[in-house]
Amino acid sequence: VDCGSPPALLNTASQPPVNTTYGSAVVYHCQAGYVGVRGNDTSICSAQGQWEGANLECEAVDCGSPPALLNTASQPPVNTTYGSAVVYHCQAGYVGVRGNDTSICSALGQWEGANLECEAVDCGSPPALLNTASQPPVNTTYGSVVVYHCQAGYVGVRGNDTSICSAQGQWEGANLECEVVDCRSPPALLNTVSYLSVNTTYGSAVVYHCQAGYVGVRGNDTSICSAQGQWEGANLECEEIDCGIPPAIPRAELLRYYSTRRESVVRYRCRDGFYAVSGRNTSVCTEAGRWEEVTLLCKVNDFILFNESCLKWRRDRFGSRSEDTYSVMVVEQTLPPLILRRVENKNGPISFYQVVVLPLPLQHSFDCSSQTMRSFFGHRRGSEAYITAEFLALDVEDGMRFSVGDRLYYREYYNAALESGKNYSFLLKTISEWNSVHQTV
Repeated sequence: VDCGSPPALLNTASQPPVNTTYGSAVVYHCQAGYVGVRGNDTSICSAQGQWEGANLECEAVDCGSPPALLNTASQPPVNTTYGSAVVYHCQAGYVGVRGNDTSICSALGQWEGANLECEAVDCGSPPALLNTASQPPVNTTYGSVVVYHCQAGYVGVRGNDTSICSAQGQWEGANLECEVVDCRSPPALLNTVSYLSVNTTYGSAVVYHCQAGYVGVRGNDTSICSAQGQWEGANLECEEIDCGIPPAIPRAELLRYYSTRRESVVRYRCRDGFYAVSGRNTSVCTEAGRWEEVTLLCKVNDFILFNESCLKWRRDRFGSRSEDTYSVMVVEQTLPPLILRRVENKNGPISFYQVVVLPLPLQHSFDCSSQTMRSFFGHRRGSEAYITAEFLALDVEDGMRFSVGDRLYYREYYNAALESGKNYSFLLKTISEWNSVHQTV
């Protein structure tokens, strides 16, 4: 009897039998990926010409849930039996760097083939935001956080201060806006004026100066706009300038004054018995708190006023100045020189100086303003004064020496020798001339 080809059993396979006649046997086994769960695996060719006895049942191998791969995710598979596949992909914020992303359920009941490696996305250094600062983050990978804050001297006005490293490898979320602190107008300091450098924002400076008439005595003159929005640092103290007591000037006296503050003016004049030769007789209290230098130069006055019109030379008596009559007893024809000097213009510009010789007995009746005074050759000896010399005002200098009786002409006047044994006074007469008209001044 020949049973023919053995029948196929579901999910099984068998080796072709040597023959198919009565008594022949065929052994079944589960196909790859399948496993026997029940039944007989052997079939015998019976006398009735049929294969009998084999009822092996094979079910597909089940690999179970796919294993998790670090930092990956996958869609749940339709099934987990032999031949099923699962595809892995990197989780959000991670990127594949190497390996296979697909795993197959093998005949051995294991998921095989997937070894995908995913690394976290790195956003790199956080971007700078204008006028902000941040602490360096612990790391810069996906999910890392950096918090911004305004720099010193700036204040946040709008926006978010936190940035997160996104799955796309970018820092996202922070848009903090910081504006510079403004200290507004600087405060006033007593008795000062201020000069602002540029503006009133953080770091700006304002410099204070004492007002006119005041001087700084202590403190700092500069104020800086601080990060707290306040002007800080200036504490300048200014006091009114006072030059104190005016300095003493040799041979001069200080006239009455009312203030020693800035721009106050004091005046000096030569003391009695002295006359001003040159220099400035006023002093001003300056911004520096010092009196200006007074250059007034006073010299001993060699003349006294005689009859309101002439000046009379004075003489020394025992080393002190005397204002009595300067008389000479002529015992020699050569006399000590007289010292000429310029006289202050009081009643008009001086044109000439005349030296007058006056016999001593006539001094009380003498009129210096007389316009009829004669020269030596025209006067009445012993009973009249006469002009012994005349000088142009422009030719007279302080300290100029002149000797009475030197027998020389001075302009049109002859300087005659004096008579021995006689007493004389010498007078200096000043003349102003307008349109050739002489006038005693």
